[in-house]
Amino acid sequence: MRSPRLFTVVLVIALQLAAARVAIPADDSQAPGTAVVEQLQGTLLDVMKNADQLGVEGRYAKLEPVITATHDFDYVTPRVFGEDWKQLSDDQKKTVQDLYRRASIMTIARQFDGYHGERFEIIDEKPTSNGERLVRSEMRQPSGDAVHFNYLLREGDGQWRIINTVYDGVSGVTMDRSRYQPLLQQKGADALIAQLRKEAGQ
Repeated sequence: MRSPRLFTVVLVIALQLAAARVAIPADDSQAPGTAVVEQLQGTLLDVMKNADQLGVEGRYAKLEPVITATHDFDYVTPRVFGEDWKQLSDDQKKTVQDLYRRASIMTIARQFDGYHGERFEIIDEKPTSNGERLVRSEMRQPSGDAVHFNYLLREGDGQWRIINTVYDGVSGVTMDRSRYQPLLQQKGADALIAQLRKEAGQ
């Protein structure tokens, strides 16, 4: 597996989540975010194991409903694009939201492209000072090495969803912000949309 570019979103990311959402209700247990992360990582592992058979498009199709459900793209997208987000028209916002979600999922579909005996393991889950949850996990290699995936989740509309993924200390939201904000600021919405379309494979 090549090192995935993470989001925030993502992860990541997102438009019209309700249409493709897999319900993940919040609960009052001590670890409400763990079930969300386990669902995501279980799908990632399945995609990795069947990567060659599925191909990029097949991996995307398998990942899309689960990543859409487990990530709060409505919350994340405006934060990736910052103050410039307010300058976009409503139609531009809808287009960027949808393409950002699709591009983020496509990136994962391209990066999780093989299986070599890896396994995911949840380390722990802790509340943050502002009511969010941090789930720490590892992807263990057969060699004994581990890659750290830490997920920040927030509750909205009765469900817990991922709003940032930190891969070996690198924030997905921060990375996406550094890539996309300058493009929007310097070249405008049309250039941003064109780039997102390219990354989404459209």
